[in-house]
Amino acid sequence: MFNDRVLGRGQVTPEKGVSRPLKDFFYSLVRPHHYPSLMPQIGTVESYETPLGFHRFSCDFGEWAERAHNEPSDHYSPVPYYLYCRSIELALKAFLLARGLSKQDIASSRLGHSLMSLLTKAREHGLDSLVSVKPTWEQELARADDQYTKKDFEYFTVRFHLTHKPSPDILRELSRELRVSIRQACLDAADGPPPPHVATANAAFEAKRRRRKSAA
Repeated sequence: MFNDRVLGRGQVTPEKGVSRPLKDFFYSLVRPHHYPSLMPQIGTVESYETPLGFHRFSCDFGEWAERAHNEPSDHYSPVPYYLYCRSIELALKAFLLARGLSKQDIASSRLGHSLMSLLTKAREHGLDSLVSVKPTWEQELARADDQYTKKDFEYFTVRFHLTHKPSPDILRELSRELRVSIRQACLDAADGPPPPHVATANAAFEAKRRRRKSAA
């Protein structure tokens, strides 16, 4: 996993009532840049979320998906499918963040949790230069996308047991390839200058802070 140099420490002043595990977890996902307006307000936050947090979670979901996938079972389980899909979703979103898109961009209704929409958007931003997506991967991802967005991997439905399911082996291959291939791009983005939307938001925050200070 990423070390302290990569993950950094946010300049955070947690408020009372925020548990230490939550504080430590929060620290592990932020960079020491001064981007206060783009963080959830847990106390006074002066950092922003980089692609590394999304990449880290993608790795976690992917690793647990493989454990569930490899675990002998006497019944059919949707768990590996869901975890692989979540890993792929977060990997694609991490890549888009690394390419300068904002969290608002990747959370838009046009993208949402759609794996195929995220893949298309990532390709528009140069994913193919890092990952060669095989036709079989794309085919199985499209099949998984339909069931993933309908939450068939989360809630029991008759449709889930009657539909043709994607290959977990192929989802595993895609998840692994994405996580490995985009890692350096995420590192570079986290250690590089802030993207334009961050600088703009931060400038607005500083202007507002100065106005409040002069009015006090």
